[in-house]
Amino acid sequence: MPEGVSILVVEDDEDIRLTVAEILRDNGYTVDTAVHGLDALTKLEHTRPRLMLLDLMMPVMDGVALLQQIVGRPELRSIPVVVFTAHDKPVEVPSEMVVGTLRKPISMKELLKVVEASLPRGERS
Repeated sequence: MPEGVSILVVEDDEDIRLTVAEILRDNGYTVDTAVHGLDALTKLEHTRPRLMLLDLMMPVMDGVALLQQIVGRPELRSIPVVVFTAHDKPVEVPSEMVVGTLRKPISMKELLKVVEASLPRGERS
């Protein structure tokens, strides 16, 4: 079990955010959530998750703007990111931090598979 491995879920859709968080917690992860990019930046001031799951389309500050903010901050840019997208085409995201993509609607089986594959080697179950 990935006990103690922290994941930040950044998603404005409450149903998706709560469902993803619940699935991850049920599988042993420690989960924090944010409703948009600015909320996520505030949380990142106090914590360093081992992985961030990031919706690209959000109000206030979208996922692309958040990644642009993070890339400019050395203490944050080592956090691997998996993006959520509803687009059929490959996502163009300006960041080497992006290690995976999940298409909406999100399959919970695929979620766990991508999360596991995206974690730093020593933190996989």
